[in-house]
Amino acid sequence: MKMNKKIASLAVAGALILSGLGAVQSAQAEEIPGIITITPTSGSANGVFLQSIAASVGAPVGFRGGGTTAAFQNGVLMGQVSLTRTPAMPATAGTSGLDGNPALLTRVPTVTNGNVSNRALSAIANPLATGPFELRFYYHAVSFDFDYAVDKWISLPMTFNAVTQTWAVATPAVPATGTTTSLTASATGSDVTVTATVTPTAAAGTVTFLEGVTPVATGIAVVAGVASTVLAGVLDGTRTYTAQFVPTDPALFTGSTSLTATVQVGSITAPGSSPSNITVIVPTGAGNLFLTSSSASVALGTATLGGGTLNASGTLSAVVTDQRQIGAGTWNLTGLVSNFTRTVPASPAATIAGTYLGWTPSVATNTIGSTAGGAVAPSAATGGGLASSRNLASGSPDLGGGVTNASALLALAAPGNTAAGTYSATLTLTLI
Repeated sequence: MKMNKKIASLAVAGALILSGLGAVQSAQAEEIPGIITITPTSGSANGVFLQSIAASVGAPVGFRGGGTTAAFQNGVLMGQVSLTRTPAMPATAGTSGLDGNPALLTRVPTVTNGNVSNRALSAIANPLATGPFELRFYYHAVSFDFDYAVDKWISLPMTFNAVTQTWAVATPAVPATGTTTSLTASATGSDVTVTATVTPTAAAGTVTFLEGVTPVATGIAVVAGVASTVLAGVLDGTRTYTAQFVPTDPALFTGSTSLTATVQVGSITAPGSSPSNITVIVPTGAGNLFLTSSSASVALGTATLGGGTLNASGTLSAVVTDQRQIGAGTWNLTGLVSNFTRTVPASPAATIAGTYLGWTPSVATNTIGSTAGGAVAPSAATGGGLASSRNLASGSPDLGGGVTNASALLALAAPGNTAAGTYSATLTLTLI
């Protein structure tokens, strides 16, 4: 296993330079977990290097023959900075770690203790370049034959400035704080409100809202952890959004992306029903008629007297979106109207039976697999017209599914002697 690992490393790194110790250095990573502590933590490269050095772990079994301290830069040995430590090192020099226990070497009581460091950092075999380097505390298998490619070591990241000839222990990078983003979406008519919540609330930045992969709102500021905006004029149908948090300072907080939020715009979701308010004005003799619903405004035009009835017409539209799996069965969109009640004037009371409202349904030609219901004529008979539930359209995902644009030409044929006034009824569309 060790031979395979070593060969793989050399294939990547290639042969490196010969050091002053006469050994070919390798980028082979034989580092063992541990912490090096030194004093001081910064200084001049031209003065005495180190007053003390400690290693938090001792030498592993098989690597207790000797020890050294060396400087490496970009994986290359730049030079040894201490005398060779051996198990026979005098106690006044400190503890070498070669017995398996943590190591500690100081210049107390021996100020010339070369086992701590025996030369200035500027006096090592190969000069350091400006930038990061490593101080490595080595445990060697053999005290007189150092194999820096396979012997064990602990690393301390450091930095060097070749211009000022100064060194320092590298300041560890503080990782950016992670964030999470959640999203809600709601529709009112053709407007969609999207709201992103970013935690922690201290994270400063902006949010980009996307529909699929397309940005629909960018640079929305996060205030107290919340970014919200209204998307106007959204087309009918199922809309799916995500929110991406972009931190002001990526070094302080990470970015994050929400899960998707889906909202239905301008359509009816089965099962359920949508009541549509219908109003009609019957003037003295003949006048205007208006039909409105909760999803659309339907103009019936001017009611005209003909064939003994007051006649008016208009178009009601409905959209059905079918995203079910194949085999889910057929859906039906039905309509049922109540009696019309006169509201102006409120007295005396007057009504128009719902039987006098009929329709002729149709389905857009670009809709696959959906069919329109049959025509229903206005009728004076009990249960006639739309006073009974009638089918507007039907469809099935087995036959194509998708979006069905259905409509109905509404026909009102009220009795010719209907009292003048404003009448109101409710037309309920039900999708099951």
